[in-house]
Amino acid sequence: MRREVYIVGSGGQGVVLMGALLAEAYALKNWNVVQTVVYDAAQRGGLARAEVVMSDTEIYYPKVRKADVVVAFSSDALPGAKSKMNGHTVILADESLRDKGVESLGFKVVYVPFERWAREELHSARVMNMVALGYCLKTLGDISLEEVEMALKERFKGDLFKLNMAAVKIGLEASEF
Repeated sequence: MRREVYIVGSGGQGVVLMGALLAEAYALKNWNVVQTVVYDAAQRGGLARAEVVMSDTEIYYPKVRKADVVVAFSSDALPGAKSKMNGHTVILADESLRDKGVESLGFKVVYVPFERWAREELHSARVMNMVALGYCLKTLGDISLEEVEMALKERFKGDLFKLNMAAVKIGLEASEF
């Protein structure tokens, strides 16, 4: 089975880290994974995109062809992502994008308060990407909480691990999928 996730946002929103942790969680499950990133390194706030392809068989093409899930923290890069979507793609968009024309792309959109939940529950909007990671993983349905925890432990220690793990759990528990 092949899974494809496309993550879009602005520099500083954790797009690259979310993609890396998604890839690491699947790798810990012994899936083949490829992550590619594109970002404007010249400035914070420039466009950032991460593509993650995961498969339990060999990966012959390392880029997202037709995403299962698109995670959107910013609407700026979404029009360019349209070619990577099809009828089964689900866009998980932060609720701040509700009036930004995301529906006009013609795909299923689920607005999720990633940033608000991070701010209200954990008092840190900086972990909105981890809330989104949990929501995305639940939507895909292939990864256990233990596998996510192992991936996070390789990146974070102490209080940072606890904060990020709590954010992932918020997303996992809130997902409607």
